[in-house]
Amino acid sequence: MNRSKKWLGLVLWILLCEGTGFVASQWKPGAWHAALVKPAWNPPNGLFPPVWILLYALMGIAAWLVWRSAETPGRRAALGLFLVQLALNGAWSWIFFGRHALGAALVEIALLWLAILATLVAFRQISRTAAWLLVPYLAWVTFATALTFAMWRLNGASGSAEKVSIKSGGWEEVRIGTDAVFSGLHFVDPSVGWIVGGSPFVDGGVVGRTEDGGRTWRYVTGVTKGGRTSGLSAVHGFDRMRACAVGDGVLLTFDGGASWQRAQAAAGARFLNALDFLDGNEGWAVGATGVFHTADAGLTWTVVDGKDSPARHVNGRVLHFTDARSGWLAGKYGALLRTSDGGATWARVPIPASANTEHPPDLWGGAWPDAAHGWLVGEYGTILRTDDRGDTWTLVNAGTRDAFFTGVAFAGADGWIVGFLPNNVARSVVYRTRDGGATWALERTLDGEELRAVQALDADTAWAVGDRVRTEPQRMLRRAGRPG
Repeated sequence: MNRSKKWLGLVLWILLCEGTGFVASQWKPGAWHAALVKPAWNPPNGLFPPVWILLYALMGIAAWLVWRSAETPGRRAALGLFLVQLALNGAWSWIFFGRHALGAALVEIALLWLAILATLVAFRQISRTAAWLLVPYLAWVTFATALTFAMWRLNGASGSAEKVSIKSGGWEEVRIGTDAVFSGLHFVDPSVGWIVGGSPFVDGGVVGRTEDGGRTWRYVTGVTKGGRTSGLSAVHGFDRMRACAVGDGVLLTFDGGASWQRAQAAAGARFLNALDFLDGNEGWAVGATGVFHTADAGLTWTVVDGKDSPARHVNGRVLHFTDARSGWLAGKYGALLRTSDGGATWARVPIPASANTEHPPDLWGGAWPDAAHGWLVGEYGTILRTDDRGDTWTLVNAGTRDAFFTGVAFAGADGWIVGFLPNNVARSVVYRTRDGGATWALERTLDGEELRAVQALDADTAWAVGDRVRTEPQRMLRRAGRPG
């Protein structure tokens, strides 16, 4: 073999290996991978490309050393094994990132590991240098196999949402294949719904969308274009394709959540905590930078309150308008505000004090079954109700002062309150009423989660979601019929 042919062979073998890597890289991690629960030792995504570029080069050199060696009985077989493992290498990205099949990817990478080991042994019979060049590759795939196994174990065999528990209290647990703090939830019908939040593992917030009633979810990350502290707090779905979300700005989607764009908001429309739409066009959003109003389904927003408005200082989590002028805002330290001019001015409404509390309770959830009746929930097991359009509020005793209630929802006389036990107990609770709130009883608990949002369409159709606070895969609750 002449000199030029040998060097051309080196170039071609390296190009073959690097080309395999290039093809495999067309299946990128994306939102699905970002939302997976990962072990603490998962390396940053930026480490993988340079490592693989180096490994593919070493693989090409190793194959070239065997290829240029003298013809031996095992040379063709060794190169055949090399090509087999190279094909398995390229296929793994398609299975994992393209098909989202964690179980199949785990089996495939185990076969890849065996193929690499067999290739290394075969190369050693021909060139010890070639064999040593494959050692870093084998070590890295060993690590990748362990990482794949860890993610398969943490996220379930499919790596996506799936029903995992026996039904209890009419609710069933659903693995949602993510590790995020979800604080916003809205279903437009029994099939299509949205959840929004943020995660310390991804930039720019997380949006989930389901088309099968919450059994499975698809995620998009990086919606706000911000960092890992830039998340989303609330969402409203207009229909199956259009939705509005707020948090670090106001975001809109018109294609089922595949892409999001910023609305034309007034300057400073950031750090928004709550969102409410009166109908398909008119809505409000509130946060530390003001109260914002839209009359065109979220396309444009204007600030409606003044700089000294108390609405900017309550960290409002509950926002509800009963008509175009009358609205409510509740937040920290028992702050309850009322407006009668569409959000331009706000007046404080007194609420009864809870006994044995260090400070007035933060209010985190609210529901208005109609204009006359309203509910607020919060810290220290606080439940407040009004039956006179908010003129007076009374405390309701559900039998617990320990829970941190975060959400309440009604569907006729049926209602639910969700929350969690504080002090790192890692247990969520669901309380139920069947008589319009006259009595409440514990209906369901969920370990390892802190539920933060709930919605009910009717007595048999409801959802609750929140934050994973233990190592188990994150789960939500889905109501699927009355308990038997």
